[in-house]
Amino acid sequence: MSPRSFAVAAASLFLIAAVSACAITSPPPNVGEDLSRPHMCFWLSNQGEGWVARPDLETELRCFEMDSCSGGLGQSGGGCYKWSTAADAPAAPWSRSAAKGAARAN
Repeated sequence: MSPRSFAVAAASLFLIAAVSACAITSPPPNVGEDLSRPHMCFWLSNQGEGWVARPDLETELRCFEMDSCSGGLGQSGGGCYKWSTAADAPAAPWSRSAAKGAARAN
């Protein structure tokens, strides 16, 4: 193996290891997020009511599928949805499991 081939192989292995390490670590919780309260789906009202609870969207996957504003699948046709602990709390980032569940469903 030439020195150049060895360097390319070593760099490739390093890159694969770095990407794998990122894939298995969980993101930190949002600052200020109340982890003692359960998450639920909220919809941003188009009638000025702010964030409104949507108990009919029981799972993060359904909330993600409806969201059109924060990286969801947009099945609502333009509505903004978030997965959070309260209407006035920050949105939790969409989990990898929601994105994977949506990919399997399509």
